[in-house]
Amino acid sequence: MTTRIHYCCVPECGRNSYSHPHLHFHLFPQDGKSYVYVTNEKGIENKMERKRVWELILLMKKAHSRTDRVCSKHFQASDYYKGDKLSPIAIPTMDLPQRNPTKDMCMVEFCHHLSVEHPYKRFFTLNRPSSDSQANRWNMWRKVMWNNEADAPKMWVPLTVCADHFIGGEPSNHPTSIDFIPSRNLPRYEIEEVNVNESFSVMWDTTNQDPLELPEPEFIAVDGGLEDEIKIEIDEIELEDTSEHEDHCYC
Repeated sequence: MTTRIHYCCVPECGRNSYSHPHLHFHLFPQDGKSYVYVTNEKGIENKMERKRVWELILLMKKAHSRTDRVCSKHFQASDYYKGDKLSPIAIPTMDLPQRNPTKDMCMVEFCHHLSVEHPYKRFFTLNRPSSDSQANRWNMWRKVMWNNEADAPKMWVPLTVCADHFIGGEPSNHPTSIDFIPSRNLPRYEIEEVNVNESFSVMWDTTNQDPLELPEPEFIAVDGGLEDEIKIEIDEIELEDTSEHEDHCYC
């Protein structure tokens, strides 16, 4: 009978159940089954799904599969009960993968988050394109990541973006998905429109709000467009002669 070999999916680990038979290999928590409270960089405590915390701590570059496992080298002895039973609130805290601070920097204009400053933030890199479809996607990323065209890279360089710029927290490879390109917290654009008698300039971040909740643009008159007023001379209005009706009271 062939024994199935389990591998630890944690980056830079490489342990498996064949070469390390004394270790335990745990599946990821199930969706919606357990939650933990995590304190972010601002000291605010948030309730998070335990599976999501595992993915953030272990620097998973893509969504894990149902068969991915984490070996016991990444847990403390206090995380276990009854020998090999993992606590329902346990999270990996030992021998964790380390980020490369020179690689994991968000390249979105005005963002520049660093992995060393945000250890629980995920970073995603779009590598140099090798096909026309990949080149089109690379150009789409480049277009939304920089407001100033002069600051954008001109060559096929890898583009790194942090999780803050995706609706679902990570990019999608499906062309019809909203996360096929970065779409949140992008550089602010100035939108200008010109009317026949009026012009206005408004600025808003269209990526942070529901389109139905965007503010109405504020119109600003220019070139004396609203200076001309309709003037009515009082002596041009013919008043009715009321002398014959002076005994009547008009209320």
